[in-house]
Amino acid sequence: DEVPGGLYEYMFETNNTQLGDLTSPPALLVLCVLVLFIRKFKSSFTSLMSGYGRQMGRKRHGKGWEMKNEERIQKFGEYCFRLLFHFSIACFGVYAFAGKPWWDLFTPGSLGTKHIWLGYPRQPIEPVMQWYYLIQASYNVGELLFLVGISFAFKSTPQFPFVRVGFADSIRGDFNEMATHHMVTNALIFLSSRFRFTIIGSMIFMIHDISDVPVDLSKLANFMKMKVPTVIFFIFLLIFWVTFRLGIFPFVIFKSIVTESMLIMQHDDIALKGFYVARLIFGSLIGSLILLHAFWFVVLVRILLVLAFKGETHDLTEHKNGEKQD
Repeated sequence: DEVPGGLYEYMFETNNTQLGDLTSPPALLVLCVLVLFIRKFKSSFTSLMSGYGRQMGRKRHGKGWEMKNEERIQKFGEYCFRLLFHFSIACFGVYAFAGKPWWDLFTPGSLGTKHIWLGYPRQPIEPVMQWYYLIQASYNVGELLFLVGISFAFKSTPQFPFVRVGFADSIRGDFNEMATHHMVTNALIFLSSRFRFTIIGSMIFMIHDISDVPVDLSKLANFMKMKVPTVIFFIFLLIFWVTFRLGIFPFVIFKSIVTESMLIMQHDDIALKGFYVARLIFGSLIGSLILLHAFWFVVLVRILLVLAFKGETHDLTEHKNGEKQD
């Protein structure tokens, strides 16, 4: 009886366990279990929602539309899963961390984002932060595996090495950007966990999850050819994108890394020697993410222009020339 109780206390009630470092064996084990669980749940949920999408499409457009839009029907289920995850994890993140002192940016006299660095690297990593990181890491690792799965095709050949790898027909139009995004994101997740940058990592998670919700809603409305909701969600998408990804991300979070992180460099602590290198790598990866967000903002503006002048709602992130509008 003592072992289960001790295990529960260790996993859910104890600060600074090995679960707070995603590179530790216990955390990697839990991470693998979560990746498998999320992939299984995603498979079942997307299949269920694709079935609903198929029924809606058949009722609105007939069986001919269903036969021509099998790919879009499958993506409908994918969008539903993304919306479920982003909305749920965004609500959890806001509930768990919005009241933390590092988010207090406007109260006079508040230290705000300086709390990110005060006490580093001995800040406590609470169980809620440890599991927040594990869930986020498992989702992002799963998304990288999914991207690889839909982007590459393996064909057998009679000659050595007997397998030929090529791009699949289902590859995304923005594969290069998305591959870069997923690799950078996963590198940031594991590095921030290893070097105890979990506070700033949680802030980055939150702004991305919140701004992803209108992205998913606009894609779902576009699938159902509901123009007014599509336009409304798209407007919210642009507002959230500019506010969180082009506003808070570079001018609050990245700024804190560049300027306020110097606070801990004033301490001549041997444990902080590796911080110089970690800060450089971490800052460079975040800078590349900001550049990707700026690139995608240009894509969003292109979509807005298509919507405004042609009355169509193409998703240019899925195909370079836009989605088929059958």
